[in-house]
Amino acid sequence: GQFAVVRRCVEKVSGCQYAAKFIRKRRVCRGVRAEDIHREVSLLQQLKHPNIVTLHQVFDSRQEVVLILELVEGGELFHFVSEKEYLNEEEAVQFIRQILYALEHMHNLHIAHLDLKPENILLLGNDSLQIKLIDFGLSQHLSAETRLRAMFGTPEFVAPEIVNYEPLSLGTDMWALGVITYILLSGASPFLGEDKQETYSNIVAGNYCYEKELFSNTSDLAKDFMSRLLVKDPKKRAKASDCLQHPWIQSSRKSYINEWCKCRQLKMYRSVGTMAGKVWNDFIKLILLSLLLSLLLISQPPPPLERDDSFVVLALHCAASEGNAAGLQELITLSTVDMNATNKRLCSRFYMHCLIIMLFYCQNNKTCNVQVAFLIEDKTLFYLQNGETAAHIAAGHGQLSVLTLLQKHGANLQNVDERGNTPLMCAAKNGHLVTVQFLLQAGMVVGVQDKNGDTALHHASSQGHLECVRCLVEYGACVDMTNHDESTPLHSALCKRHIHCAMFLLHSGADIDLQDKDGNTPIHLASREGLLTVAQTLCAFGCNVDIANKQGFYSLHLAARHGHTEIVRCLCLAGCNIEQKNGDGIKAEITALKHGYNDIGDLLNRLRNGSHHEELIKQLIPTSQTLTRINVKFFGHSGVGKSTLIESLRAGYFSSFFRKSKPSAGSNTGTSKFTSSDFPNSICEYTLVDLYTPSFQPHLGHSKLFFIIFIYDKLQQLFQVSGSFSGVGDLTLWEFSGQDTYFLVYDHFLGSTNCLHVVVFNLEDSASVQYQQCCFWLSFLQARIPPTEPLGDRGVASRVAQILLVATHPDTSRIPRTPQGNYICSQTERLLTQLIGKFGTRFELHQQVLIVDAHVSNSPGIRAIKSYLADAKQKILQSVPKWTGFLAGVVNWLPIIRRNSATFPVVPWFTFVDLVHCNVNPLAGEEHMKELIQQLQLMGEVVYLKSQYQDLVCMQPRWLCSSVIGQLLSLDFVAQARVTGCYTVDDFQVSFSECDALDILQVLEALQICTQASCVCSILHLPLYCNIYPRYRDPDSCYGGVKLKSPPDTFHLLHSIFPRIQVQLRRAMQSLGDPDSDLYQWFEGSKLCSGLIESLITLEDDGEAIEMKVRGPPTSELACFYFIEELLGIVDQVLLEMSPGLLIEKHVLSAEQLRLHSDLVHCWSPDKLMACILQPSCLNAKLLNPLTGNHESLLDLVGFGASEVNEVILSGDELPVTALSTVCRQQLCKLLDPPDPLGKDWCLLAVQLGLGDKIA
Repeated sequence: GQFAVVRRCVEKVSGCQYAAKFIRKRRVCRGVRAEDIHREVSLLQQLKHPNIVTLHQVFDSRQEVVLILELVEGGELFHFVSEKEYLNEEEAVQFIRQILYALEHMHNLHIAHLDLKPENILLLGNDSLQIKLIDFGLSQHLSAETRLRAMFGTPEFVAPEIVNYEPLSLGTDMWALGVITYILLSGASPFLGEDKQETYSNIVAGNYCYEKELFSNTSDLAKDFMSRLLVKDPKKRAKASDCLQHPWIQSSRKSYINEWCKCRQLKMYRSVGTMAGKVWNDFIKLILLSLLLSLLLISQPPPPLERDDSFVVLALHCAASEGNAAGLQELITLSTVDMNATNKRLCSRFYMHCLIIMLFYCQNNKTCNVQVAFLIEDKTLFYLQNGETAAHIAAGHGQLSVLTLLQKHGANLQNVDERGNTPLMCAAKNGHLVTVQFLLQAGMVVGVQDKNGDTALHHASSQGHLECVRCLVEYGACVDMTNHDESTPLHSALCKRHIHCAMFLLHSGADIDLQDKDGNTPIHLASREGLLTVAQTLCAFGCNVDIANKQGFYSLHLAARHGHTEIVRCLCLAGCNIEQKNGDGIKAEITALKHGYNDIGDLLNRLRNGSHHEELIKQLIPTSQTLTRINVKFFGHSGVGKSTLIESLRAGYFSSFFRKSKPSAGSNTGTSKFTSSDFPNSICEYTLVDLYTPSFQPHLGHSKLFFIIFIYDKLQQLFQVSGSFSGVGDLTLWEFSGQDTYFLVYDHFLGSTNCLHVVVFNLEDSASVQYQQCCFWLSFLQARIPPTEPLGDRGVASRVAQILLVATHPDTSRIPRTPQGNYICSQTERLLTQLIGKFGTRFELHQQVLIVDAHVSNSPGIRAIKSYLADAKQKILQSVPKWTGFLAGVVNWLPIIRRNSATFPVVPWFTFVDLVHCNVNPLAGEEHMKELIQQLQLMGEVVYLKSQYQDLVCMQPRWLCSSVIGQLLSLDFVAQARVTGCYTVDDFQVSFSECDALDILQVLEALQICTQASCVCSILHLPLYCNIYPRYRDPDSCYGGVKLKSPPDTFHLLHSIFPRIQVQLRRAMQSLGDPDSDLYQWFEGSKLCSGLIESLITLEDDGEAIEMKVRGPPTSELACFYFIEELLGIVDQVLLEMSPGLLIEKHVLSAEQLRLHSDLVHCWSPDKLMACILQPSCLNAKLLNPLTGNHESLLDLVGFGASEVNEVILSGDELPVTALSTVCRQQLCKLLDPPDPLGKDWCLLAVQLGLGDKIA
C-alpha cells in the first residue's frame, strides 16, 4: 500500500514463517496516524476465526509499527479467478460461504471491515480453496449508537451510504459482498463507470442489471441472492446470518447447483478491472515468446508471403494501432497492401497491443515486422467481430502519422466497420482532438450515423471530450441529431453527467425541449441527475418546465424525488406549476415528503400562494438601480489625523463652527521630541517604527529612518461607521489603525477593488518620512489586494484599486494658500510623481494630492474630498451587481436580527442562508446568496469570515471591530497578556461575559488569531501574546535551510504575517495527532520536531525575513527534503490567504555553515540558483560560498544531498509560464512590456529565439 509494505519473516526461536506488515507512522503529512494503527491492532486481537488472518505479535519503533501476521501463501482471490478460464456456481458459492462465515463472526462483535474487495481475500495455499480476509486498516467498531461518516474505500465496491456521506453500518460490508458475488459470476463490475464520478453516480442510483450476455447461464437463486445485497437502504440489506440461510448458499450442499448447471460452465467475460491480472500474465508470456521468436528470425529466412496474406493485414493493423509509421512504410515496400482491408481474422485489440511490443523489440533488432506478424498470427486469445480497418485503429489510438500515411496510399478514411463506426467516430470517442481535426480537414462527413444512430458528436458528448465536441460543432455537426433512442448529443452528455459538454451544446443552440424515447427533455435529465448549473442555464434559456415524461413525471417531481433542493428552487424561480400532479396524481410536495426530503416539502408548501410566489420571483430580478453605498477605507500612521478627517466628513455645516477651535492633539508628530508631560490628560505611549527604504532618494543613502508614533487613549484602533454624507450619498467609512498589532487581521477586511482607499499623511513630517509612510501603506495594500487577470500592458491588472492621497496639518506647517483658500505645496507634487512611478501600474492614483485642514469641515479641501468620493463612487457602482428587491429585503431585515443578537451578532454561513430563506425569500439559490453576500460586503453591512471549519457571517461589523478585535489586539491588552500566550475557555468567558466563550473562539479561529494549543480542547494559544521564550540566537546544527524575503519596500510586512504562520503550524500539529511530533513556540520563533527531524522557523533580520532550518540524522536526507517542503507549503498557504499580492523570494542557506554552527550564514539568491540550474550538471553544479571560500553542490543545498531528489524535482526552466503565480507574471509583464530605450524590441528577441509564430 501507500504507507505499508509486507515482507516474509522467520521467527528465530520456532523457525515458523510469518508475514510482517511494516506500517509507517505519520510524519507531518505522510504516513498512518497512530490511533488508526492502534485501532487495527485492537480489532485483529478480537477476531479469532479460521477465515480471518491471525495476528501473532506487534513491534513498535519510532518510525513504524510492525504487525506479525499469519502467512497466507495462496495469493489473492482476484488472481485465482483471473487464472481460470471457467468458473461454475458451485465454486463461487464455496468462496461466498466462507466470506459470510467471516463476516458473521465480525458483525457479531460489531466490527465492520469497510474495505471488502477481491484483493483483500487471500487463499490459504496454492492447492487450498480456504480463504482469509486481510487488511483491517479501515475497519471500525460500529455499535448501535455509532454515527460514523467517512469517505474511503475502493470506488467500485463502496456502498451508497459512503458516497452520500451517511452513517456507516455493518450492512456496508454486505453491499461489497454483493458486488464481489456479481464479479465472480460474470467477470464484470455492476457499477464500474468510465471514471470515479460515473461509478459513484451509478452506485447512488443503484444502476445495475443482469445482462443476458453475462448471466444467461446464471441461476435465478444466484440473482435473488445478489438482489438482496445490492439494496440502497442499508437497513433493508440481508445480514450475514440471513445470507447463510439463503437457498443459493444452502443448495450447493444438496447438489441443487449440480442439477442446474453441472454441465454448464460460465465463461468469464473479462472486464478491464477484474481480469487485469490474467491480462498481464498473458502479456508477459507473449513478450517472452517474442524474444525467442526474434532469435529464430535472425538465423532463418522469412516464410513465403503467398501462403496467406492475413498476417499482412494483422501487421498493418498493429502498426496502425501503435503509430508505427516507419514499420507501416516498410510493410508497404515489401508487399502490396490493401489499405482498406478489414480485420478478417478479427483479432482483438489486446492481441494488437501484444504485437506492438514484439514489433518494437524486433524493430530495435533490425528484424522485419512482417516476419513477426506471420509467426504469431495463430496466437490470438479471443476475437471481437468489428471488421475494423487500419484507419479505424489508427484513429482510435490517435496515431496521426499513420493516418497521414494511409491517406497518402489511398486508404478510404470514410469506411464504416460492422458496427457502422467511421474513423472519425473512433477518434471522437477516444478524445483525440488532433486526429478529429485531421479527419475533418480531410473532408470527412460529420453527420454519419452508426447502427445505433449515434454520430461522432454523440460519441464525443457521451464520453465528455469537450474539445472534440467543440471541433465537431465548428465543422457543422448537427447538435439536434437524434439516434435510435431519440437522444440528441445533449441528452447523451447529461445522462453521463458531463456538465461542460452540455453547457457548450446549450450555448451552441441545442434544442432545449426535445424529448427522448422516454419523454425526457434536458431539464428532466438535469433535475434527475442534480446538475444545477445546467438546470439554471436551461431555465434562463426559457425551457418548458411543465412537460411530463412518459412515466408522468415532471422535472419538479424528479428533483423533489432525488432531494435536489437547489434545483427545486431553480424550477420554482422559472415559474413551474408547483400544484402539478404526476401520472399517479401526486404533487411534488408529497413526493418530497415520501422520500424524506422535508426541506423541499416545506419550501413547496410556502409557495402555494400564487401571488406571493410571483412576488418572490420578482424580488430576484436585478433592477437598473445601482447600490446605494460603498466602502471608503482610511489608512495612515497614528497621529496623522484620520479620525479628525472622518469626523469632519460626517459633520454638518453648523457643527463645523464648533470644531474650528479644537486643538490639533496629534499635530506635533514626526521627528519632534515629546514626553508624557506634554499630554497631561491622556495616556501617551509610543512605538519605535523602523522603515528602511534603500530605493528612496540617492542622497539619503541606505541609512535607517526612525520615527515615533504616538498612541492616545481615545484612538479608534479599527473603526467602522455608516451614514449619509452631503454631496456624496451613503458611505461606510473604515478607519484602519497604524498600530502594527492590528495588521494581523487586516487581510479579512481588504482585498476588494470595489471600494475607495484613502492614504493620509502629515505635512509636518519631513519629505523622507512622508514618502516612506505612503510607500508603507501602498505596499501594504498591494500585498493584500490580489491582481486580477487578464493582465494588460506592463502587467496592469484588469481591475486596480483606486487610491486617494490626503495631506493634513497644512495650517501648522505654514503651507501657502491661493486666493480661493486652496493650499498649494510643491513637495506633495514631487511625492505624487515618485509614487506614480513606483505604484502606477498597481493602483489608480488620483492625479492630485488633496491638502486639507481636517478640523474645518466646510473647507475647500473637505469639499474636494467629497467631490472625489462622489465621482469615484459612481464609477465603482457601474461595475458591481445591480440592486434587487431581494437585497432590499435583506437590508431591511438586518436591523431586526442585529437587535435580536446584539451580544453576539455572528452566525455560520449555512445558518445565515437558512435565516434569509425563512425571513426574506425561500427561492434564493446558491448563486443569489453568493451575490447577496458580495453586495452586503461592498456596502459594509456584514463581514464574511472564511474558516477551515465553517464560514461565519458577522452581521454587525462595528461590534467585531471594537468589542473583539479592538479589545484583544490593543496595546493595553497585549501588555497585560500572559507571557505564555495560552488561555482557557474560562478565561475568555470572563473577558466576554455577555456571550458564550466558545462562540467567541469560533470568531477568533476564523480570524486566525488563536488556535488549539494541545490535545486538551480547553487550552488555546495566541502566538501574538507569547513572550515566554527568548529570541533564538544560537543556530542549531542544521543541514539545510531557506530564507524567505519580500521585495525591499515590503520588508516590514513579514512581521505581521509571522503570528499567522505560528497559528497554522499549531493547526497542522493538531490535525496530525502524531505523538512523536512536538511544537515549541515563542516570540517570533517556532521549533517543530518530528521524530529525529527538527526544524526551526524564526523571524530574522529585525523582522524583515523568515528563516526555516531543518536538520536530521545522516540517513534522513530525503525525509528532511520532504519535511522542509511541507513546511514551505504551510507558509505558502498563509501567504496566499493573507497577502496574495506579495512577492516572496526563497534564498537558500549554506548547508556547510549551518552544520558548523556559524554565526553568519551565507545565502544564495534565486537568480544565483537559477543560473546554477541552467548549467549542464544541473543539481550537481557547484556554488561558491564567499564567506568560507568553499564550493557547495546545489543538491546539498536544495535536496540535503539525497540523490533521490533528482527524480522528483522539476527545475524552473522546465516549467511553463502558466505555472507562475499571477503576481509573478504581472511582474514579468512589467519588465517585458516597456519599449527598449535603445530602439530594440522584445519581438526581435522572440524572433531570435525561434518564437516568431508566437508573436501576436
